[in-house]
Amino acid sequence: MNAKNFLIALAFLFSSIAPGRSQGWEAYEHQLEKVARIVSPAVLPIAHIGLEDAGVRGSAFLINNEGYFLTAAHVLREYKPNTGYLTLVFPQKNGMGNGGAWFEIVDKDEKLDIALCKVRGLDKEHWTWSSLSLSPAPIVAGKLVVIAGFPLGSWNASIQPGSIAADKTVLDVPGMLPLFQVSVAGNQGDSGGPVVDLKTGRVMGIIVRGSLNASASNAGVSLWSSGIMYALPITKVTDILTRNHIQIIARNN
Repeated sequence: MNAKNFLIALAFLFSSIAPGRSQGWEAYEHQLEKVARIVSPAVLPIAHIGLEDAGVRGSAFLINNEGYFLTAAHVLREYKPNTGYLTLVFPQKNGMGNGGAWFEIVDKDEKLDIALCKVRGLDKEHWTWSSLSLSPAPIVAGKLVVIAGFPLGSWNASIQPGSIAADKTVLDVPGMLPLFQVSVAGNQGDSGGPVVDLKTGRVMGIIVRGSLNASASNAGVSLWSSGIMYALPITKVTDILTRNHIQIIARNN
């Protein structure tokens, strides 16, 4: 779905929400703000905090109260067991910056590019955090969604609205990832972040790659993308959660 078709879809949505166009926009904006409030505390950066090469490596999101989280497996390429080389970064409740938490890789699937991890010593008293519920609902082209992550080295969560552009991709062939397309101009650093149903606030998929047309600045930062991100449906994460005795919960947010 290109930008023009996305705007047309929004126009139809607004006309069904309320009789007045301004009321439709307000309803859409209200729902987007609501979902952003749900998602932001649960989506966290995975980073290396060092003297020379500190920076965000990718995104992750918490899925329960025990500190389990999901991310893309390729985000963890630099992971070293029993070290703080990669940490999950939490905002502190007192507003005095962020705190890094060590974690362990519980399980991962390199082929699907997903990883299940767990925070060591989840500090609920001092960190701002939450968790997201997962949705096994079918992937349907045209559904309005948001993605959340930490693109281009940002330490602040970015919430971007869009839609499911295609429920399957050309990569959906034997031996390849069963991905779907999201019409959001994500960037490097969004990998591992959730694709969230705008209506329910539940996670429908995980961003595992983007389709980028890079235009480098003097700082070497990608300036624009193709407007398409690829995500793995949350239903494909069932096996890794089941074998680790973690149940998919689709609660009301």
